[in-house]
Amino acid sequence: MPLDTLPSDPEQVRMTFGEHLEELRWRLFKAILSIAIGFAAAFYFRDTIMAFFVRPYLLAARWEGASQYLIALHPTEVFMVVLKICALVGVIVASPYAFYQIWAFVATGLYPRERSLVTRMVPFSVALFAIGVAFLFYIVLPIALRVLLSMNSWVPIPNAQPNRVVSLLMGPRAAITTASTQPQADFPKVPILDEDPANPPPMAFWINQNEAKLKIALDAKRILVSDLHLTDASMVESRFALSEYVSFATGLAFGFGIGFQVPLVVVLLSRIGIVSAAQMAAARKFVILGAVVAGACLTPTPDMYNQMLLTVPMIVLFEIGLVIARFTEKRYAPLRQARQDNNGDPR
Repeated sequence: MPLDTLPSDPEQVRMTFGEHLEELRWRLFKAILSIAIGFAAAFYFRDTIMAFFVRPYLLAARWEGASQYLIALHPTEVFMVVLKICALVGVIVASPYAFYQIWAFVATGLYPRERSLVTRMVPFSVALFAIGVAFLFYIVLPIALRVLLSMNSWVPIPNAQPNRVVSLLMGPRAAITTASTQPQADFPKVPILDEDPANPPPMAFWINQNEAKLKIALDAKRILVSDLHLTDASMVESRFALSEYVSFATGLAFGFGIGFQVPLVVVLLSRIGIVSAAQMAAARKFVILGAVVAGACLTPTPDMYNQMLLTVPMIVLFEIGLVIARFTEKRYAPLRQARQDNNGDPR
């Protein structure tokens, strides 16, 4: 039965147990089929999707002068990570249709007010989740990774000159080559550019400082590229594994998507009458404390700067939720009062 033709009383929709199972089977089949189609589409666009995932690390690595490459520690690691990301994206892309199938099965047992509440909240929930994920990948994650990479300087290269006793016990050090004086010839200067030249001549070379790469033009179509990163800044050089980085990013994405549901939770609590907007406003200091704790738990670095990148938006979203909750309470107050006066069904 289409959702728009459902009766106001769910008791009027009568189905046998076998009919319920048959409908549930077809609903689940359609939902799973949509997820499979979403996975296939995501796998087709896997290059774009993976570029979206690794972009924050590339920005942070270039900023810190670190290695711009992730590593694979297992022969099948790249294959499995790409499948994992495509499956995740496929579920996200197909979730509206898959949720509709499950919702169409459940909605027959709900009252009109309950159906209306869910159908209004779900689109906003999806939009807020997407905004939270975009906020993470485009703003928070590049900054957080940059801070994490900068922590390599906490382990500087020490002055490892041995004392006389150690030198005597270790014996003479093997020389790499015979030392010679610096030649007097002039070395060519490498031009540093913000972007690649339009038509570089063969054997031209330059440094693209935005990409932190040394480039040599072999001919009109081929350019030899070498990654540049600082090797003497600290004793530690970060080399992140692809699977670990993707797990790290997806975990944070889920946390930020949930964190951005704050205004929806505020409106829902007010709408169903659990807590009023005035009561939540009176408990604002506890909400702020909770936002600070959530920011400390969800952000990947211990510094206050990155913590505030999530804490402040959550507080702002809470205030937005309060404004919407006050508006909805004023709008539905006469209807709620009329139901109480008539002792009608509050649903």
